This record gives sequence, C-alpha cells and structure tokens, in this order.
Amino acid sequence: MSKIQKRGRSGTPTDSSRECDGLLDSREAGAFIRARMDAKGMQVQQLADRLNMGSPSQLSNLLAGRQNVARSKYFRNIVDELGLTPSEIEHLNPNIIFVHPDAPRHPVSTPERPQDLPPELRVAAKLMGELGYNLSEDTIRRLIPRELVAEGPQTREDWLDFLLGMRRFLRTQGGTE
Repeated sequence: MSKIQKRGRSGTPTDSSRECDGLLDSREAGAFIRARMDAKGMQVQQLADRLNMGSPSQLSNLLAGRQNVARSKYFRNIVDELGLTPSEIEHLNPNIIFVHPDAPRHPVSTPERPQDLPPELRVAAKLMGELGYNLSEDTIRRLIPRELVAEGPQTREDWLDFLLGMRRFLRTQGGTE
C-alpha cells in the first residue's frame, strides 16, 4: 500500500510512516503492539489465548506486520487486553472514533405503544369510510400527530370536519386504502 506524507506548516514531511488511509504502517503497528505486550510481560501464546485466536500464528502475523493490526477483526479485543489508552489507539488508527467508557450514553428509544384513538375520532373515520375514504386506525396514527389526537378536536363532528378538510391530502397520502 502506498504511503502518504503529511506536511507541516513549513511544507516539510512530518510522518511518512502512515499508509494512504492514515493507519500506522503495518510493521510499525505490529512493533507497537509487541512493545505493549512486553511492557505487560505477556507472551504471544498468552495474548492469542485471551483473544480466542485459533492459532498464535495469527497474532504473530499481526506483530510481524504481515497484516495491519488496526484492520484486524481482533483490534478491539487487543486494545482491551493490553489496556491501550485513547492516544495509543489513535496512534495506531487516527480514523477510529473512540467513545470514552464514562461518556453519557443516549438511551435506546423503545417503540411507543400505539396511541388509543378517541371514540369520537373512530366514529368520524367510519363516516369518512362511507364517503369513500377508508381510514384504518394505523393510517390515522401515521397521518395525525399524537399531540393532535390528544388535544385536538373533541367531538365527532369536529373530527369529521378535520378529516374532511384533509381530503385532498388523504388522497395523495394513501388514505384511500
């Protein structure tokens, strides 16, 4: 793979040890991991076992630079086992996005329970069906915001006026199921 040369403000090359995608050169990345293993007193066989690699030769290939460790499917596990810091991870792969373990997590949204339609709206939808606009409850839920259903028209007549006012829109949005 070709190398890139980053240039500093003076225009002189600052780092030619990176591959064209920004990753540290395979051999240098392997030597970096080897140095971290040595610092922890860890042997190739030990780390390979901890990573559940089928054979220590896979790890040896990474350490020798025959494959880039930052592209390996084991990269994240190597990072975890060796306890690499964010700056060390970035040194190996500046393209990686690091999320600190203490960073606040956005809760996974759970699907909302389908809203209950007021009986007045159901009756108005049934009347619209008699006019040729077959509105299922799913269609109503999809087309009418939850807030409007909760705080909108209160009577059957008001809902019917609302739905009649939406006739043209309903035709274009598939309200005539």
